[in-house]
Amino acid sequence: MDEDTEQKILDFIKLYQQAYPGLSPTYRLITQAVGVASISTIFYHLNRLEKQGKLERRQGGVQRQGMTLPDTVVITEIDAIKLGLDWPKLQVIRQANRQLLKDKLNGR
Repeated sequence: MDEDTEQKILDFIKLYQQAYPGLSPTYRLITQAVGVASISTIFYHLNRLEKQGKLERRQGGVQRQGMTLPDTVVITEIDAIKLGLDWPKLQVIRQANRQLLKDKLNGR
């Protein structure tokens, strides 16, 4: 059960950060997305994930509670140009991820 919940949390954080690079979801938003009753349950699982090395956190305000997943990178427009990536296409992908995020939060 713990592993299933923790995988859902990791999947949601990944989707959120693909939709909103550089930002982390709030505990309340994770609670809603994963379908858990309390924020303390999310906090418990985030602590476990951090101890397992699957998540890194830094302290900040509510929205700035930084969460980083291993092997993830935020790509800026300048990075995309330097790497020869198609920036407009990346924006389309981010927009699609935002829609997936909205659908997930609305139970679709």
